[in-house]
Amino acid sequence: MNMKNIPKQTKQVTLVDLDFDNLKPLNDKALYEHFQRVCALSKKKLVPKNLDSNAFRVTRNPKCISIHFLFVARKGDPGAEVFRFSFTPAPRFA
Repeated sequence: MNMKNIPKQTKQVTLVDLDFDNLKPLNDKALYEHFQRVCALSKKKLVPKNLDSNAFRVTRNPKCISIHFLFVARKGDPGAEVFRFSFTPAPRFA
């Protein structure tokens, strides 16, 4: 894949996770493995078939944990984001 084929708008999937509090302490690798299990168990195809990514980065904030899939053309480049998968907490009802 060359840099011309990278989409200008990043595709994003957000999953509401009932067990969000258990995701917070996971390190980046464990979170990526959890993402792979979720995708394998899902009936819907959550990740595009043509995803061309060779790196990922995890960002965290109190209401969302995101895995950014990147395409890095040259070593040392920050990479272009090609897909984003996010976990958000389920709403809490009183």
